[in-house]
Amino acid sequence: MGRHPCRTLLRPRAAGAGRARTPPAPLATDDAAVRDVRVTLQASGRTLTVSTGDSLLEALEAQGLRPAHGCRMGICNSCACAKLDGVSQDLHSGEQNADPVSALRLCVSRARGDITLDL
Repeated sequence: MGRHPCRTLLRPRAAGAGRARTPPAPLATDDAAVRDVRVTLQASGRTLTVSTGDSLLEALEAQGLRPAHGCRMGICNSCACAKLDGVSQDLHSGEQNADPVSALRLCVSRARGDITLDL
């Protein structure tokens, strides 16, 4: 390994340091599974119908709303809000969250059924 074994081992990892990272591509949506669901916005008292094929941020914007957001990639957390009820799915990992009260990022989450948000 030579004089500096740590440098030799770490060199391949260090080669990528400082480069911008691109988040993984969103999960593909099975068109047969896309349907309309109800999104209840608890704080504003509104109920909307949105498609399960869109991120919650895109769906809310399509309804004329302007929720806080930033990067649209799930990195900055500007769009984070509380999910009070329902099932959401992370568009990057595919993980579903049915916990009754949890945080979600609107830009990288979609509703899997009727859902209530603290907006």
